[in-house]
Amino acid sequence: MKLHKSLVLALMLACGSSAALAAKGPAIRIGIDTAYPPFASKNAAGKLQGLDIDILNAVCKKLDAQCSWVETPFDKLISGLMTARFDLIGSSLNITEERSKSIAFTDAIYNVPVQLVASKASQLQATPAALKGKRVGVLKDSTSDAWARAHWEPYGVTLVEYPTQDKVYLDLISGKIDASLQDAQAAYTGFLKTAFGSGYSFVGAPLQDAALFGGGMGLGVRKSDTTLHQQINAALLALKADGTLDRIAHQYTQITLLKNAPAK
Repeated sequence: MKLHKSLVLALMLACGSSAALAAKGPAIRIGIDTAYPPFASKNAAGKLQGLDIDILNAVCKKLDAQCSWVETPFDKLISGLMTARFDLIGSSLNITEERSKSIAFTDAIYNVPVQLVASKASQLQATPAALKGKRVGVLKDSTSDAWARAHWEPYGVTLVEYPTQDKVYLDLISGKIDASLQDAQAAYTGFLKTAFGSGYSFVGAPLQDAALFGGGMGLGVRKSDTTLHQQINAALLALKADGTLDRIAHQYTQITLLKNAPAK
């Protein structure tokens, strides 16, 4: 019986075997959007922190890789990967059919619901009728952007795109937009739990769309980089097996790990 290559590599990594790697661990340049807490941001000392950073550091350690960070706005991540500015998209992306036309995804790591945020005083509802004539901020080229364009924009909802999530919140606070649509964990940790977000709350239930949100979140590599793809998947599988990913995700209340989700 033949074992899947990723499983074989993961078993070798878990046992500490160097046979899963080349003579030395790979050098990996990681593209990361650092303006998206709690997934990736900088602390007061300028050090990177967050869920994706913790996962990537664990992957790099498991692979004995020489990893470096390339700070990149979210809407430039895929183009940056394709033009070889870096080797791996470290800001986890929703695994979608459209994105899979351009890049290869690792196995899905976790899932995060998408939810609307607005002022508590607004009494808005997350429906096309209630949002008609309103301005909703979204992160450019995100799945929240795609979902809102398909389900809300045709009904008179104005979408305002932003290159980084922090700029969405700034305009929400200043009143330039009426609501924001984003990953629930990003909103909860990066805004609602802060002093600036005290007057705001989630509106309605998390959004549902199997085509956009059902694949889970994964890391991105070039389709031609099959060796790196296998190495990252092997490391992720080993980190799931030894409980490392569970320990990391436990810090983030809105995160659901996907233990056996296939890459798409």
